[in-house]
Amino acid sequence: MKTKFFFRSFAALFFCSALFSIFSFQNPTRIVAPDKIDSFSLSAGKIVFESKCSGCHGSKGEGSFGPNLCDNYWIHGNHYHSIVHVIKHGVKAKGMTAFSHKLTHAQVRDVAHYITITLKGTSPKNAKKPEGKKH
Repeated sequence: MKTKFFFRSFAALFFCSALFSIFSFQNPTRIVAPDKIDSFSLSAGKIVFESKCSGCHGSKGEGSFGPNLCDNYWIHGNHYHSIVHVIKHGVKAKGMTAFSHKLTHAQVRDVAHYITITLKGTSPKNAKKPEGKKH
């Protein structure tokens, strides 16, 4: 009786873990570490940035109404997770719109990776003066 129970429990656990691993590898909304980025997600992030962010941050992240995203000075932190938080929740006092209901998690992830990997550390022409703390 105990052997039968053990076998059924083991089989159920094995089945659930197999399903989890299948679906977790196919889930496009999972968070990907910044060092595991592919060119597709950066391209997708660029498209989102150009359509949703460039109006305030400039087409190259140089800043216009919003702050410069290319220099080493950041108002709310320059880490990937800080950028995701600001994109999702916005900053009402600064006029930054919350995009949690306008973008999917994958789009937020992709645009945050685009900012941290492609824009940060560049020197675009006509960049807005630094704001925030140096990081």
